[in-house]
Amino acid sequence: MMNWNEFGVKYNIPGLKEGSTLLRILGYILLTSMVILFFVPFGFVLIFLLMFFSDMFNFKSELIYLLSDKKILFNKKIKDTENYLQEKDFDKQISTLKNLIKNERMPDAEFIKWCNFKIDFINKQKQLYTIKNKLGTKLKEIGEIDKESQLKILRKMLNEKIYNEGSFKDDINKEIIKVEKELDLDNFKRRIDATIKSKGLDDGIHYIKKQIKDLYKDDGKIKNEILSVNQKIDFLKLAYENLNKKAGNILHEDEWYSKKEYEHIMEQELHLDKNFMDIGHFEFEEFIKEVLEKMGYKYIKVTKKTGDYGVDLLANRGKSKYAIQVKRYDQKTMVGSPDVQNLHGAMAYYEATKALFITTSRFSSNALTVARKLKIECWDGEDLKENIRKYMIKSSSNID
Repeated sequence: MMNWNEFGVKYNIPGLKEGSTLLRILGYILLTSMVILFFVPFGFVLIFLLMFFSDMFNFKSELIYLLSDKKILFNKKIKDTENYLQEKDFDKQISTLKNLIKNERMPDAEFIKWCNFKIDFINKQKQLYTIKNKLGTKLKEIGEIDKESQLKILRKMLNEKIYNEGSFKDDINKEIIKVEKELDLDNFKRRIDATIKSKGLDDGIHYIKKQIKDLYKDDGKIKNEILSVNQKIDFLKLAYENLNKKAGNILHEDEWYSKKEYEHIMEQELHLDKNFMDIGHFEFEEFIKEVLEKMGYKYIKVTKKTGDYGVDLLANRGKSKYAIQVKRYDQKTMVGSPDVQNLHGAMAYYEATKALFITTSRFSSNALTVARKLKIECWDGEDLKENIRKYMIKSSSNID
């Protein structure tokens, strides 16, 4: 390790080299001064730099804060102005904005720029509003004349320069399309009415039916390319309905039928054409229940499937309680007197005061004689069909 003497010799420092105490002290002071003089300037520079950047950062923060605050104030000013302008006519809005520019105590270039922009915008809106009112008045005026004249005036208006602004041309074109549709529909109605009048009622019905069909595509969708197609269909359907009602026809499952056609269809649906042989016995009992309900019987009940003692239904009519037997026979099988007697015997079990025997075939003469003596009401196949026609077919469609 190097001592002070060697250090003094190496760096030619007299006080350290000779070894004198006083000189050594002076050497120490000299060495310390050299160190201080070497490092202190760098310290001052470092401190200065730190202070400079610190000030710069604070300034930037303050600048951001001021700019942000100014933007908030500007936006608030705009919002307050917009709110104040609401529900005022165009002239008052423009006057208000001009006064704001004139009375600005501390002129704000951005706000003044916005006010001028707003004035230009309002002037434009005012101009468009004036033209719109003029167009509305014009359309209202021409709405009072015939549609052919309306189309001529509207087509002429398309070439007027005043309507080149905004969407006014689109408005006029929409009005032209509307009038064209109305005119087309009016002509269509007149043609249909004239054709119906010339063809007569029945041929008119078939004619309209074909016209409706022609307005649909093969896939059942409406032909949208036809002008006023939806209105035409509505008109035709209404005309078709009115003609059918006038002819006394009946609507059934969205189709119109003559009275004769309707009765035939209903007889098929209610199994009269096959004398009820195409349905089962229990289904026939349920059907008879519906017939009795239509005739005004109350509290109708189908008895249990077995052990019914010859009674299939129970019902009330007025103050009487009925025990009812039904037999779904073919035309060759007749109801005999034993069947009638069995029904009479079952009345006591069900505490019935009257009895009704219904069959799809006929009663033997003995059966009818016994029924009269026992006061049992009998319906043969023709009686049953007549009641069905009267209460389930004619009454449901108001057929006389």
